[in-house]
Amino acid sequence: MKKKILTILIVAVVMVIPALIAVISYTYAQNHPVTRSAVSRMEVSSPDGTRYAYVKTETTDRELFDCLFDMNEHASGVPSLLSPVSTYQQYRATYQSYNRTFDYTYYFTQDATNAFYRDAEGKYYRIDYESAARFLGTEYATCLFPAANQPVFSVGEVSPILPVKQVWKYLGYNGAFYDGSVSVSDEVPVCDVTGGLPLSFDTAPDYLFVTMKNGRGETVFENVFENMDPGLFVDNTVYDVTVEAKWYQAEERNSYGEATYHFTANVLSPAVFYLNRSESEYGDFVIVSAKNIVDPSQIRFRSEPEIGFTPVFFEYGGYYHALIPFSMAAQAENNAADSYDFYLTYGAVDSLLHVNVSARTINKAYLNYSASTIQTFRNEATLAAFDQTMAAPLGALQTDLFWIEDSLVIPPVADRKIKVGYGLQVILNNGTGAYKTYRNEGVNYTVKANDPVVSCLAGKVVFAGETR
Repeated sequence: MKKKILTILIVAVVMVIPALIAVISYTYAQNHPVTRSAVSRMEVSSPDGTRYAYVKTETTDRELFDCLFDMNEHASGVPSLLSPVSTYQQYRATYQSYNRTFDYTYYFTQDATNAFYRDAEGKYYRIDYESAARFLGTEYATCLFPAANQPVFSVGEVSPILPVKQVWKYLGYNGAFYDGSVSVSDEVPVCDVTGGLPLSFDTAPDYLFVTMKNGRGETVFENVFENMDPGLFVDNTVYDVTVEAKWYQAEERNSYGEATYHFTANVLSPAVFYLNRSESEYGDFVIVSAKNIVDPSQIRFRSEPEIGFTPVFFEYGGYYHALIPFSMAAQAENNAADSYDFYLTYGAVDSLLHVNVSARTINKAYLNYSASTIQTFRNEATLAAFDQTMAAPLGALQTDLFWIEDSLVIPPVADRKIKVGYGLQVILNNGTGAYKTYRNEGVNYTVKANDPVVSCLAGKVVFAGETR
């Protein structure tokens, strides 16, 4: 009988022990929620925005998880960071334990002796050297070393073009070389080119070899880039291009590697720019026309001397055209310069256009008005109101062209005389010897009430109204 009772007691104790262990484990986990065994999920965001996740119940890589908990478990409390927070790269980790989340921040430099973390309560801990050194040698620390990033390759306006294959090594922690961060792609981008291959790298390679094949699969060029034949880019054609780039290892460098790129070069005939005339005068304009243009927004314009104007090119008849004025203000600002050079760039084409400009003779127009009339209609308030009213219609970009087809200007009113011509210096005399002067920015006609006024060219009404 005693043996039976003893056996029952032993069995009872054995059955209670697992439950007791579970209760003790649960109580411990509640009091110590961020431990290696209690955390069921972890999410980490690196300084470059890369996100990592670990789920305990799934088959996931736990290297980063173990790295962080090695640091957590071997750190020692400190009052603050060793250096200003701006000197650190920050990793943000969120731990989930028993339906609760805890946010930690890890602070790293490239030095394993200067690594910290801050827990969910805002307390700081210094990470021990061995744990920090282990982390700095992993792929998760790649973004801490700028040299780890693969070179950025561009062809004209197309960027970045990813390699089809690449090997990249960077000088990382403790003077060792590690595998860099590499992205590859099988996509073959199409790049519009003009006058040559505009290849560019943010880190210039030591060796650049180019292979080009035409539409029939025939190799038309196979040599280093420096020996590229410009004659291959005279006519419209398409090439299949392979670029091999190499960056050699050298003592003074912190990265090296090689890459192969593949893209399609859509060769467009070189852009051509020309003027409608090479002679002009201040207060007039010239027309710059261009052909072989695909995207007019890519045309770059510069003037010497500066004219204070950025031309906009519009398509008409398969060409693009822009008006470029020589304002009276430019005459004054540039000391009546007698010539201007226009520098235009499109793709690989640079063009120089030269214009001779003569000074306009500024005649005077004397107008007599009473002092009260002048004060009523030409004062600071009326001028400011006029500028404000005209800012929108005069500043808006029009997309329709009217000035090419109908180039003959007709008088806006019939049988009336011009009172004040464009550009004249108007002198207002109020009869008391006081004068006001200004430059006339339009053409003033003498008209009668109800006289019809027509457009001097085909156009679009952008304002109708009355001002003082």
